[in-house]
Amino acid sequence: MAAEHWIAEVADELLAEIREVAAAVAAELGPPPDAHDGAQVTTAEYLANAREQSLADPTYMQTDLDAMAPAAITLPDGTMGRSPTGVRNYVEKWREARPDVYAAAMLEAPPPGGA
Repeated sequence: MAAEHWIAEVADELLAEIREVAAAVAAELGPPPDAHDGAQVTTAEYLANAREQSLADPTYMQTDLDAMAPAAITLPDGTMGRSPTGVRNYVEKWREARPDVYAAAMLEAPPPGGA
């Protein structure tokens, strides 16, 4: 019985951690407080708006990348790289808002660790 109790405790901790991470991701996908003229919008509305904007303006996704993931890191060769957290949030946003673009980008990207 002690082993089962231990497993139950670990499962409860894992579930709590999963829920915490899910809430954090949902918050990151939501709009910043100053977006939409201060109006409260749901994550679904935020993503739908992003999709609509990206379909209407071919430069919108690049502009959004500049806003979400500024060039903030100097790489070893001296070039500026983008903020990893901002890039991750950007990718997650567009994975949800434009799965078509996300899928195309993933098909064209080199495999991890490969060139």
